[in-house]
Amino acid sequence: MKAAVFVEKQKIEIRDIPRPEIGAGEILLKVEYCGICGSDVHAYQSGQLFSPGTVMGHEFSATVAEIAEGVEGFAIGERVAVSPGAACRECYYCIRGLANLCIGSKFPVIGLSPDINGAFAEYVRVLRPTNQLTKLTESIPLQQAALAEPYSVAMHALRKSRFQPGDSVLVIGAGPIGLAVTNLLSLAGAGKITVIEKSAARAGQAGGFGAHEVLNPDIEGIGLSDKVRSLNNIVGPDIIFECAGLPETFNLALSLARRDGQVVVVSIVEQETPMYPLVLAVNEVDLRGSYGFVNEDFHRIIGFMGNGRLAVDRMISQVISLDDIVEKGFKTLLRSPAELKILVQP
Repeated sequence: MKAAVFVEKQKIEIRDIPRPEIGAGEILLKVEYCGICGSDVHAYQSGQLFSPGTVMGHEFSATVAEIAEGVEGFAIGERVAVSPGAACRECYYCIRGLANLCIGSKFPVIGLSPDINGAFAEYVRVLRPTNQLTKLTESIPLQQAALAEPYSVAMHALRKSRFQPGDSVLVIGAGPIGLAVTNLLSLAGAGKITVIEKSAARAGQAGGFGAHEVLNPDIEGIGLSDKVRSLNNIVGPDIIFECAGLPETFNLALSLARRDGQVVVVSIVEQETPMYPLVLAVNEVDLRGSYGFVNEDFHRIIGFMGNGRLAVDRMISQVISLDDIVEKGFKTLLRSPAELKILVQP
C-alpha cells in the first residue's frame, strides 16, 4: 500500500509498504480523510517528535475493511471516526476516568509511533476497536469526522475549565484548536468572546467561529491590556484559553488574567518558560492545564457533528492527494497562515 513515511527533518517520502495484517481482536480500516496536525508540521520542520520510519497521521475518518475474530459490533464498510490512542483502562488514572493521563498503556498511539502506522496511508490497523472507533450516522460527512480529534481537544479544555454560560472569555491564538475552542464557547453561550491573533488571515476567520472581537497584539501594542479589560467588564475576562503555544503567549495570558480569573493552557509550550508566580498568588489566579481528551469528549463532538452544530467545514481549507502531501500539504501550511486544516485523501 502507499504511505507517506517520515525520513528526517523536512523529508517525507511516498513509499510502497506492506498492508497491515491484523490479529485477534483487531480491525483494519481504509483511511478516507486525514488532517495534517500542527504536531505533524512541527515534526516535519524540526525533525523532532517522531522517529525515522514513522507514518504520521492521527486525525482521521475511515471505513471498516477487515474484521478479525473476537471483534463484535462492527461490519465491513461501516463509516467510523477514530480516536488514535488506546488507554490501558487499568492504571490509577484510567480507573478514575482520566484516560488521557494513562500511565499504563501498552498500546502505541496511531500516527505518533513507529510501532503502528498512522493514517497518511491507505490502511490503518486498530488494536482496540471498541475503545477507539465511533460509528458515524449518514448525516456526518467523512471530511468533518476527520476533525473529531482536534475538536475533542477543544471540548476537553472547555469541560476542564470553570466556564458558565454568560462568561466573558479570551482565546489566545486562532489556529485550529483556538478556533475550535471559540466555536464551542459560542455554542455553549459565552457572553463575550475575544480572540487575540497576530495573523490577519486567521484573525479574519475567527468571526465565523463565534468571536465577537479580534485583537492583533502588534497593532494594539502597549494598549492591548487596557483594550482587553475594556471589552470584558473593565476587570478582564472570566477565563482565558491559551491556544498559541509560545512562551510569550503563556505569559500574556497570565498578565491579562483578572483577579480570581482562570487561565487554561490548551497548547503545548515546549520551551522552558520563566514566569512570575506572584501574579498567581496575589490575584488568586487559577492556572489549569488541559491535555488531549477522553472518550466522553470525543462522543460529544460526534453528537454535535450529527446535529450540524459545528463550523467544521470552515476549518477545512482544501483536500489533497497523498502524493501531494509535502508540496501542497506541509509546505503550504508552513508558508500560508490562511490555511487552517488540509485533509489528505489517500
